[in-house]
Amino acid sequence: MDNKDVIFISWSGKDTPSFRMAEILYSVLPVIFQSADCFMSDDMIKGAVGINEILNNLSKAKIGIICVTKNNIEKTWLNFEAGALTAVVANKNGKAMPLLIDMTTDELASANSPISVLQGTVLNEEELFKMFLSINNCLGNPLNESQVKQLFDSVAKNRILSCDTTSYIPEIQNKQDIQPEFPMTKDCQRFFKSLYQEYTKRRKDGVSRSDAIKFANSRELSELLGLPFDDVECCSRELHKLDLLKCHYADNIVLISFLTEKGIKYGEENFDEPTYIQLLREIVEIYASRKAPIPNERFNNYQNSDFSILKTKGYIVETSKYLNGHFLVKPTDSGIAELALKE
Repeated sequence: MDNKDVIFISWSGKDTPSFRMAEILYSVLPVIFQSADCFMSDDMIKGAVGINEILNNLSKAKIGIICVTKNNIEKTWLNFEAGALTAVVANKNGKAMPLLIDMTTDELASANSPISVLQGTVLNEEELFKMFLSINNCLGNPLNESQVKQLFDSVAKNRILSCDTTSYIPEIQNKQDIQPEFPMTKDCQRFFKSLYQEYTKRRKDGVSRSDAIKFANSRELSELLGLPFDDVECCSRELHKLDLLKCHYADNIVLISFLTEKGIKYGEENFDEPTYIQLLREIVEIYASRKAPIPNERFNNYQNSDFSILKTKGYIVETSKYLNGHFLVKPTDSGIAELALKE
């Protein structure tokens, strides 16, 4: 691929519309744009060699096409590839282009994802042709517009527009994809995760199960978990409605709460993985939203040993240290890739 422009096709979710669309693009783009090579990332690749190949082609890309669906818009690896593509192609007068398979541009703009800042292409003939023209204009040896139109009509249009985008196969590859009977907000998920982590910590310290499931009033919970009081109140009520947490109220204040059997089961299904992986997950999520190193005291519910493991494995780096042993931390490419392999 050294002598040709590289078109990098990003996707997430095996046997999903994102994957099926990526396969179609991978087969038609080299036929139309013979001055370019295509690389289709593979989120099922295991091992450092596969990851290094992906990172190498990301660094070479002149054009990036991101196959986006409602189900993968917030996936860690897709957002990592999109961020890398955006940075790389900007230095080459190239483009990173989200192809919206089952989304509108308004839905993209309101998504909680770095991809939302890019200009998306919706799945219709007119918008697709504009995308193909944009690809052509970025190449070192572009075709004339009439050639692109002829090849688009004969090679690509029907195959892309006939792609199966409706029969989504749910991805339950990651335990965290398992949801209770009702949807749970992200704030509530984080709150419950903190509760469950406190429960497991107590159990490891030898506290009986019946005592370990019990928590105190809202203000004490707020101090214990390092969360705003209003968030504790709101999330406690939501979890109570989902029967994951039982609460006793007095004057609208939570006096005591405890995990239910259903709550413990949900925690076991979703959060029983090494705590250092849980910490890495939070670091990556927060870093993706703020694009800046994060103070380690943001993660007071984790042990120093979890940070040490992540640093030893090369999944995070400390960017600076300051008073009282505190430091700033950010994930590495290897850390982001490690999480992607777990999805």
